[in-house]
Amino acid sequence: MANEINISVNLNAAKSGLSLSRNWSATLTMAGEDAITATQFIQATNGDWEALVLGEIAALGQILIKNLDTVNDVEVSPANDGTDTFAKMSPGGVLLLPAGTSAFWVRGRTPADGYGTARILLTACEA
Repeated sequence: MANEINISVNLNAAKSGLSLSRNWSATLTMAGEDAITATQFIQATNGDWEALVLGEIAALGQILIKNLDTVNDVEVSPANDGTDTFAKMSPGGVLLLPAGTSAFWVRGRTPADGYGTARILLTACEA
């Protein structure tokens, strides 16, 4: 079968006379059969990176992460030492990306730029 993955993204903003609205969608084929939706509590408070728990997914395809924390940011990296950290989600922020790697690492950051706990909602499917 083909076209099992449907992605829709909307970005709308308005402030001080500026207004924008953009909508994109994509339909992709899913080669594997595994997917997951789960919450994950990021516990490391000493700066350590924590692996995203992806269940039975072997070949990560698409991943959607929402920061459920109301205070702390969540950083995302493809490496367990933070090399190439590419995202910092504010409380309530979301991140959608095609995986391109088999694992991602996360950690919580406090408003004072220290390390803290956070809770995320993760949805992912195989490539």
